[in-house]
Amino acid sequence: MRGSIKKLGENKYRVTADIGRDPATNKRKQKVVTVKGTEKDAEKALAKIVLEADRLLAEAVAGQKQAAHKRTDDLTVEGYLEEWFEAVTHDLRDNSKAFYRRLISYVKETDIARLPLAEIRPPECSAGN
Repeated sequence: MRGSIKKLGENKYRVTADIGRDPATNKRKQKVVTVKGTEKDAEKALAKIVLEADRLLAEAVAGQKQAAHKRTDDLTVEGYLEEWFEAVTHDLRDNSKAFYRRLISYVKETDIARLPLAEIRPPECSAGN
């Protein structure tokens, strides 16, 4: 089980459950609750927290997959490259940014740039198109 139980006193327990990571900071997220009752009650509380965290994670992943599928249906290669460039430029040096911008401009001059990303297959990606 992802978590721990610590006895605080007579019929009192601290339940600490790992509930995933913060997507923005990648730091661990934990939920801490105090349970009055038996150790069995604390174990049940821990299990309930972990199950709820798993359910929320599963819903979030399913939602992301569905949103990504809808978004890529009408996204072109050119649009994808622009989105990618915007997403990575904050970590790149100026020379690298210029290099990638130049490569993207070369792709924009080809027919492949206007194709929907979802329709790209290996023959379209071969040299000469």
